[in-house]
Amino acid sequence: MLTAVVLHLRPVVQTRLPMSHGSFAHAAALDLLLRLDPQLSHLLHEPARSKPFTCSSLGGTDRREEFDFLLSPDQTYTWRLTGLPSAVSQHLVRLGPELGGMRIGEAVFSIAKVSLTPEQHPDAGQEWIWHESRGIRVKTAERYGNSDASLCVKH
Repeated sequence: MLTAVVLHLRPVVQTRLPMSHGSFAHAAALDLLLRLDPQLSHLLHEPARSKPFTCSSLGGTDRREEFDFLLSPDQTYTWRLTGLPSAVSQHLVRLGPELGGMRIGEAVFSIAKVSLTPEQHPDAGQEWIWHESRGIRVKTAERYGNSDASLCVKH
């Protein structure tokens, strides 16, 4: 089942993060998932028709200098991870502050908290939609800002 979690991150020191940090965010998500389950390596690295997960850029970044975001340890930033297959989704819900620090590019963060439901953060949660014309259950990731991603299961 498609699952989106929102991590609330705090940089451990004043730092910079390139405005274009998508590849760093993707690498950080891979690292977190492999820390939770090294056996996921085959799923995360094998060629596939669909991506096993997506990640957003860092949210809450309002201070900029040239081509970098300026991040403060006094501020909390959000970062959404969306697992597409159940093998990934079941690990995303296990993320938490006890996992320790993480890095996006050169920026090191602590995980302050993780939102798992829409009540905790509007971009978090799980949900299926019945697609009548196709006779399948469909969960689109549009709600999570990833309109190119979807997961279908024949019912």
